[in-house]
Amino acid sequence: MRLELALANYRALNYAAARAEAQKVLDDPATPENVRQTVRAFLAEIDKSDRKHLFTPYLSFGWIHDDNVNVGPDSSVIDIGTTTLTLAAGSKPREDDGVQISAGINHRYLFDNTMSIAGDQAAVAWLSQVSLFRNQYFDEDDFHLNVITVRTGPSFLVSRKWRLQLDGEFNHIAIGDDAIAIYGGFNPSLNFFISNQLTLTFSGQIQIRDFNRGSDKDRDGEYYAGGGAIGYQLANLPVVIRFGFSGFTEDADTARRSNDGWIANAGVNWRPIPKANVFFNYFHRDRKYDGAEPIFAVRRDENEDRFYAGASYRLIDGGTLDGLTVNFSYTNTEQDSNVPIFEFERDQFLLSLSKTF
Repeated sequence: MRLELALANYRALNYAAARAEAQKVLDDPATPENVRQTVRAFLAEIDKSDRKHLFTPYLSFGWIHDDNVNVGPDSSVIDIGTTTLTLAAGSKPREDDGVQISAGINHRYLFDNTMSIAGDQAAVAWLSQVSLFRNQYFDEDDFHLNVITVRTGPSFLVSRKWRLQLDGEFNHIAIGDDAIAIYGGFNPSLNFFISNQLTLTFSGQIQIRDFNRGSDKDRDGEYYAGGGAIGYQLANLPVVIRFGFSGFTEDADTARRSNDGWIANAGVNWRPIPKANVFFNYFHRDRKYDGAEPIFAVRRDENEDRFYAGASYRLIDGGTLDGLTVNFSYTNTEQDSNVPIFEFERDQFLLSLSKTF
């Protein structure tokens, strides 16, 4: 019970209370030696985290296989009314291998004083992140994906009750050698800790999207989304189940690019042993566009289904490479559309090593 309380205080950034509860467990003569080892490691983690400025760099590097890097349509033959068109070879799905790099640094600034909010005393922190994500293909140079993300904002946390995060976010997106777009916006989220097992999350997104290429300028606009999710940890089992639902609307400069719809997702995380994690996630998006697609003279109506599964295993404990983890994942994406050139299927495999410093 004291360890659970210590962990709850640790997650609430109340390190003094977490240290006091953990020390009581360590000082109890009846505490078994294996539990003492766990508590000592926990106290070391508290000492590491209990500072005003906390910097956490991370790096992931791996091999990726993608059987549709250009998101080519399923069929090379497209029917437009009574006319049949055959796509050029360059428009068909292209397969390639490459490397995937994800790197960044998180920063947490912990304020000395708590803040009174709705009768609760909330710990206050400012969380920031700068990250780089890149898919570098070996042959298909025109489809390298490069995303730079900057995120920052305050976080308010009340132990065992709720957490409010108010993030501003900036994204720079490039494909190949071309800078494609800049996204900037605001991502608020509110978590309620109903019990040790049940969590409710409500989140929103407001985003301004500015595209660089002339052919994409009609996509400039605003994106709005909001929804909720529920997470539940099975009693006495290292299994967490999550379900989420949200709605969205994208108001672009032209009706052809404007759309709205809904998203549903579900996931399972399982820790079969302390060093391993296995996960399964399913994502569904239903999207309808406001204006007709040129040539086809119909408004796009699309459904996207994505299945994502994988596993990770912590290879090393202690030393310079402490926390080195091997990761494997598989992603299958299928999109159905009433406009054939937007129908596609894509399989991606990723094998990587990652470390948080």
